[in-house]
Amino acid sequence: MTPRPAFALLPLLAACGATLYQPGRGVSFDPADQVSDDEIRSAFGARPQLRGPMRVAYFAFDDQHATELERSLAGLPRVEAIYRIPELLVLGKRRFEQAVPREAQPLSIRQLRLQAARAHCQLLVVVDYGYRIDRSVNGWVALNALVLPAFFAPFLDSEVESYMDSYVIDVKNGYLYGQFNARESGEKKRLTVWSDADEKLVAAQWQALLAATKGTLDKVVSGPGAADPVKAADSAAHPAPVGG
Repeated sequence: MTPRPAFALLPLLAACGATLYQPGRGVSFDPADQVSDDEIRSAFGARPQLRGPMRVAYFAFDDQHATELERSLAGLPRVEAIYRIPELLVLGKRRFEQAVPREAQPLSIRQLRLQAARAHCQLLVVVDYGYRIDRSVNGWVALNALVLPAFFAPFLDSEVESYMDSYVIDVKNGYLYGQFNARESGEKKRLTVWSDADEKLVAAQWQALLAATKGTLDKVVSGPGAADPVKAADSAAHPAPVGG
């Protein structure tokens, strides 16, 4: 049996496996952020209090989509100003520090509310976004025994999953207006090593997640009394799927 040339395996080795994009994976909510019994009783007594035009502060781990996210939040009814809370103020993270730390950095909701209050914002929105691309081989991989076909054969299948988790909090009293968990998944079959079809699917899923989240946020800020957080979260958890 003729051994396969080592370089013929390179397209297979480079193309297979998982790609994970999750900017917030290096951050955890601060376990040392203890609360008193008085604070718990106060939380039980908190009520929705959104009235009139409002300023919205938001915190997002994702620099890549910050502009689109901010534009979407600015388009909500009654929102007159948007403020993005800098990571430096709550995590100590500077602009070019992209690497995920070995130990999770603590993130405090209290600190986020304080920064929002300093900017005179009434509403705080915390957004966590990420996606995963998982590529595997199909039957066409047999052609990789030959050198040139390995570069052009559609021997890859790709599964793509994206999520966006959003938390809407009253800055003054900590009232949780809603927790929205949106998900999108899809797949692309018979891709070549050069294909970017799964990356395009990621982009389409992002747009679907953003639209679904904006729809539920619209219900929260559209009028007095706000939306029912449970119903709003349920509607966001089952958005229309993006075609595979």
